[in-house]
Amino acid sequence: MHANIVYQLLSRRIQRDFLLASILLASQNKSEDASKHMAKVEQFDDRLYLALMKLLETVVQSLYYLRTLSTIGEGPDLALVFRPLQELAGT
Repeated sequence: MHANIVYQLLSRRIQRDFLLASILLASQNKSEDASKHMAKVEQFDDRLYLALMKLLETVVQSLYYLRTLSTIGEGPDLALVFRPLQELAGT
């Protein structure tokens, strides 16, 4: 029961973070003028990069927590999903 609640919490957190990241990117694109977009290479605000990095960091953290759940860790198919993350992290 506990693992199911934690799974639901982490999955909602991941969905929320991806939604926030897409909203941040969309707001950056809307704020640029179309003529400036044609003339210049798209430039992002440094704060946007920081916010996106924090969101992606929490997504990866949530995925690692999901991996440690006993119901998730036993699935052989899910090992294929988490293997690239482990290689990326160097663990």
